[in-house]
Amino acid sequence: MKCIFGVSTDVGIKKKINQDSITVRTGNCNGRRVTMSILCDGMGGLQQGEVASATIIQRFIKWSDSELVNIIDKGNYLNLVEKQWKELLERINQELYQYGKDNETNLGSTITGVLVVDDQYIIVNVGDSRTYILDEEIYQITEDQSLMAREIKLGRLTEEQAAVDPRRNVLLQCVGATENIEIEFYHGVICKGQAFLLCSDGFRHMVDDEEIFEYLNPVNMNSDTYIEETLNELVRINMERQETDNITAAYIKFV
Repeated sequence: MKCIFGVSTDVGIKKKINQDSITVRTGNCNGRRVTMSILCDGMGGLQQGEVASATIIQRFIKWSDSELVNIIDKGNYLNLVEKQWKELLERINQELYQYGKDNETNLGSTITGVLVVDDQYIIVNVGDSRTYILDEEIYQITEDQSLMAREIKLGRLTEEQAAVDPRRNVLLQCVGATENIEIEFYHGVICKGQAFLLCSDGFRHMVDDEEIFEYLNPVNMNSDTYIEETLNELVRINMERQETDNITAAYIKFV
């Protein structure tokens, strides 16, 4: 399916460097319509988080340019994508982890990403950046690999308590920060009129899911320009409400 999309990213009100990285690519591959979006939220001192997130984005773009064409016509191409993405992220994780050890620094990045071929999708996730599907409601597809998400799941905290907990930025998984990572995948079908929203945690701290849906209801998203304007407005609202993190989102509607 064809799509319309918009992207917005901002350094925010406190940080000097935007450590988020994002890409959206769409086009035809072997006669099939393909859309890929990858969003990464880097972390680390000085520019190290920016290096980590940008490295992941660049490697996924390189993968799409060199490998996707070879597997897209195979009957089990989504399983092959999952296998190759897992291997790719494990290699990147080892490289970033070793770089951190060699340079006596800590760096890493979350990743949430989606690949859509025709109407079939695969989503990858490490960390607490999120991918949602929006149609008549908003659904969070990925699960946060964070301390707060685990505590909520175990019944130790409510969502309201977690929202103000000083540990809310503690991650359990992050590409590059530890020697091994747990990579999660999700498969499904996207329908005409539905949309994906990918966002870093800075985009959603100060606005809840209901407010996000109020602004980004797919019924109202009818052009690239309007999508980008609406994302920019949500970024502005986050900053107005004193969000201190970098703020990044991509919205892709299938038409």
